[in-house]
Amino acid sequence: MDRVVEMSTCPGDIVLDPFGGSGTTYVSCENKGRRWIGIEIDYADDIVERLENGDIAAHKNTDFVEG
Repeated sequence: MDRVVEMSTCPGDIVLDPFGGSGTTYVSCENKGRRWIGIEIDYADDIVERLENGDIAAHKNTDFVEG
């Protein structure tokens, strides 16, 4: 995923991933200096756990919305 993010975006770009899965795209965005917006229904708890454990950097404007 790092290669896809790197080749299709520039540093500082915002990547939208409407099917976040376990958050792999978000990790790649963090590794490559891209900002990201992620949407996920089924695995949201897994992504939150990765954020809390430091696997994905949490930013101060991170919002978790359940619906």
